[in-house]
Amino acid sequence: MLRHVFACGAMLALLCCGASAQTPIGPAISPTLSRQINTFAMVGTSREAQQFYFGASSWNYYNQANAQAGQRYNLIYNGGCPGYSSRQFFVGCTTVTGAVGQQFGQGLAGALASHARFVILGNIVNDVAPTPLWTALQIWDNTQAGAEPGVGFLQAIQQIVANHQTPILTGEYGGPNQNAAQIAVYIAFNQIEREYCAQTGSCIYLDFPSALWTSASTPTALSFVPGSMQTGSLIHPDQLGGYLLGQVFNAAIEALVPQTNDLPVSPADSGLANSNFTTQTGGTLSGAGTLTSGAIPSGWTLTIPSGVSVVSSFVPDPNGYGYDWQLAITNAAGANPNITVLGWSTGGAAAIGSQWWGGAYLTTAAGATAFVDSSCNAHVGNGSGGYQYSQGGYVASYAVADFGVTTAHSYACRTPIPLPGSAQPTGGATVTVSGQTPAFWVQPIFTGNGSATVTIARPWLRQVQGTNGGTVE
Repeated sequence: MLRHVFACGAMLALLCCGASAQTPIGPAISPTLSRQINTFAMVGTSREAQQFYFGASSWNYYNQANAQAGQRYNLIYNGGCPGYSSRQFFVGCTTVTGAVGQQFGQGLAGALASHARFVILGNIVNDVAPTPLWTALQIWDNTQAGAEPGVGFLQAIQQIVANHQTPILTGEYGGPNQNAAQIAVYIAFNQIEREYCAQTGSCIYLDFPSALWTSASTPTALSFVPGSMQTGSLIHPDQLGGYLLGQVFNAAIEALVPQTNDLPVSPADSGLANSNFTTQTGGTLSGAGTLTSGAIPSGWTLTIPSGVSVVSSFVPDPNGYGYDWQLAITNAAGANPNITVLGWSTGGAAAIGSQWWGGAYLTTAAGATAFVDSSCNAHVGNGSGGYQYSQGGYVASYAVADFGVTTAHSYACRTPIPLPGSAQPTGGATVTVSGQTPAFWVQPIFTGNGSATVTIARPWLRQVQGTNGGTVE
């Protein structure tokens, strides 16, 4: 994991130390771990509302962290409320049209009822916009004179810990358009959170500003890592920002959650033909593009649209699982060409109502241009709405200037396991038309003309067995 250290000590000293020295941070509380060892709930702003299953986006810290950590985390409740202050999102936002909160946004009460092991709390970017009305301490603790009305962060944390859950506090990083008064509150509030978690041991503090602020930041103006924030929404990270925040998340959390390995141990349990790519010819080429060199492995279809060229090759899998399929792609077809890599289930036609999920381990080589990353999908039914993007996959909706992970990186791409009877999005694909054979496919996503080298390793596709997501009393 990378460590992000920037010279913000002087700024912290100027704006925080005097006030926080007199901050009553409350009694120490020792949390008891929930029985759901890999489960997460979150309550917060639009930053949290975007951490969802359908179209799981690459600019969000939870999705990025989960992909980087091999999909070991399980988000079972999302109380993200776009545009809401902390006092509002602790209550909930069930009427927010089109937002995740519309489906399961019962605020803090929903996070408590979920029995998730960890509860992620968003921060105060909407509490201080456009002008701070309260000090950091008045936002933190509702027993303070003149406090912001409603549940304070301290009181929310105490409720979470009393419910045998572990709070995760996300440091506020604001945005490049924030004024000095807002910055002062952010820095003071972050210090309160940091000190509380350090002194009580009852919560985990994620130092998000350390990933995004540069040493050029001052008490009156914040400077961000170039390319880390969306140009259209200055308080939201883009792909690079989400990637950096995901690394901070994993530095604190990954070792606390055991890996549930979805990767096949052999082609026998992958559910896909030739999943280890040992038969490197005999596949199908589709589309009007160009396969410059190489071949397509048996059991797989590669679609290359017009204006796109691909060099296909195979490299030994580092873990001894046969071979990995490497595609060097040159895109001259503009944004979002329909490049797909598709493999068919070995089980033939699936029963109506059966549910499927799948994934792979994907690597993007250094030097990619105008490239987001690759999403993975389980595809069944009639091809119209019969597939879902993966949790931890990547979906582009911003301009090329909003993406900037150009270093080599690997991640696990996985469609969500369907949760029968759950109020949350189920994610996995359900067979709706007879005679359909489920398929797994990877889609490299470009935002314009550019190039990328993508490697696909250990893909899999499986039918869901039984039910998932049981409750804990």
